[in-house]
Amino acid sequence: GGGESASTVLMIQAPMVSQLQLTPQSVTGGTSVTGLVLLGSPAPAGGASVSLASTSLNATVPTSVVIAAGQFSAPFTVTTRSVAVDSSAVLSATAFGTRVKTTLSILGPKVQSVQLAANTITSGTALMATVMLTTAAPTGGKVVILSSSSVNVTVPASVTVLAGQTTATFLVSSVAVTSQETATITATTNGSTGTANLTLNIPPATLARVSLNPSTVYGVTTSTGTVTLTSPAPAGGAVVTLKSSASTTATVPVNVTVAPGATTAVFTVTSKSVTTTAPKTATITATYASITASAVLTVNRASTVASISLNPTSVKGGLTSTATVTLTSPAPVGGLVITTTSSQLTVAGVPANVTVLEGATAAVFTITTLPQTLSKTSTISAKVGTTSKTATLTVTK
Repeated sequence: GGGESASTVLMIQAPMVSQLQLTPQSVTGGTSVTGLVLLGSPAPAGGASVSLASTSLNATVPTSVVIAAGQFSAPFTVTTRSVAVDSSAVLSATAFGTRVKTTLSILGPKVQSVQLAANTITSGTALMATVMLTTAAPTGGKVVILSSSSVNVTVPASVTVLAGQTTATFLVSSVAVTSQETATITATTNGSTGTANLTLNIPPATLARVSLNPSTVYGVTTSTGTVTLTSPAPAGGAVVTLKSSASTTATVPVNVTVAPGATTAVFTVTSKSVTTTAPKTATITATYASITASAVLTVNRASTVASISLNPTSVKGGLTSTATVTLTSPAPVGGLVITTTSSQLTVAGVPANVTVLEGATAAVFTITTLPQTLSKTSTISAKVGTTSKTATLTVTK
């Protein structure tokens, strides 16, 4: 008998790519990610070469990775680049006719923080602020949107972080406030937000101005001065120093106090007699917290009688004449009272006085006459202080 032989065919199945893992699955552009290719069974002798690919230039991978014989996996590195906005890349691993895919999220720079040069400032001043990103800005830079919660604090609409940089600075401006307040500065980009709080304090009171009412006077009289502060006076009040440049023309008190919490105070300016035709001036100066303000008071010679005229200058007894008194300058505040007299009361009568209204230069009054048997005259006088002017009225029969 012949012998019989038998043979067995061993079928070796190639391993399959079972998984493609990324750690982490989401990353900020510009950083690296560790990838891991896994087989369903050990790599054969000589190892298994797995082809790698990415759908985006923002994520690059090696062309392939080799899983050593007998091993189930092999790591590789995914390199990402900075992106302006969030994006993604589909990564794939292919070997032995099988392919697996996974998606990598590549995030644009986020706002990490907003930092102020100071957290509290005096309102009306400005300071610099810095916005910081989580990673460097991409090519072309990264625009960060800015805003302020208060109308009293302003920031630019946006600031650009230059390519390759992580920070950018911007100016924060404020206006003076009358009460303390806090504003929130917000920076936003790529869905991320950073904030910083800025407290505005009331600015310390300083001198804003000094004013006089009236600023032009006649003779010895008074004007009301007013000092105004930029903000309410502190506890204890604000003592404002006063000075006149010409004490022979006008005088002021040494100082005036603005009450706590108030912004104004008044004082009296007293003018002196001026005998010259040309007016004189005195500069009234107020000083507080090293700030000085001034106003000029003009002092004219006191108003007095310049002339008196009659119309008509001759009347029949029983009729009237009109007298006009003219001053040398406008009547002062409150008007000017002129004393009037007639030298012959049996011929002509006048009122005891007549008032020239404030700011006016003349006033009229009526002269009454009595019937006469012969023509007679009466001297009509107008007097202010020691100055008197006269006119003669003739009364006929």
